Amino acid sequence: MEDQLVISGVINMARMWEAPARAMGRPWVRWDDAWAADSELPSRFFSRVIVVRRLDPAAAPGLAGRIHEFYASHPDGGPYVVVDTWATIDLEPHGFKRAMTLPFMVRLPGGPAGPRPTREIREARSDSDLADFIHVVVEGFGIPELTDVPASRVMDERVLEERPLRLWVAYEEGRPVGTSAAYVADGVVGVYLVGVVPDMRRKGIGEALTWQATLVDRASPCTLQASTGGRPIYERMGYVTAAECAMWISKNRRDR
Repeated sequence: MEDQLVISGVINMARMWEAPARAMGRPWVRWDDAWAADSELPSRFFSRVIVVRRLDPAAAPGLAGRIHEFYASHPDGGPYVVVDTWATIDLEPHGFKRAMTLPFMVRLPGGPAGPRPTREIREARSDSDLADFIHVVVEGFGIPELTDVPASRVMDERVLEERPLRLWVAYEEGRPVGTSAAYVADGVVGVYLVGVVPDMRRKGIGEALTWQATLVDRASPCTLQASTGGRPIYERMGYVTAAECAMWISKNRRDR
């Protein structure tokens, strides 16, 4: 499907993970085959390399070398992850471990509009909203190494100035319980960071938040990288799997 839609979605994904680093003055780089961003945080969650085109397997050593050099030059942060949507390169011989494979999904415009939200969903527009957003991401995605890191260290108000990026928080009786994000660029709506705190799962909150991001531009196709467990929900919403992303993790750069 879509080869071009997948490419556009992957470029959108690269922009999304680059955006916080760029907005907050942290390291980022764009090569012709991959984009890298360093959150300078003690977690791989926000430090990502996105391979932006299908690569020949022979490209693995050169790419791995550039990645290691980039992160080694900024030694204060933690580990990082490499995402290869086309899963054509083997980084195992070059200091990485294959962590998992996740579906990359696309949704064409049209189709169902989704149910009306039954809970309060608010767009993040202030520092306090952003703090709620980060709190839920840390708990919902299980990132214990960021539990004691101030929310403003993860993302601050400069990220809210990224016009293509929109963030939402779901609340239950005033408590922040879920998140989603959309990055609108490259002709697609990229849907990201759909997460719900553990004790509020299986209540439809994640699906409502996914609809919130999906329908931010009804005329554009949408893309997302799903979890294995989330795939059936996204399929019900009209998403289909277009590729299987290879996820590679590094060691902590301080341990190299």
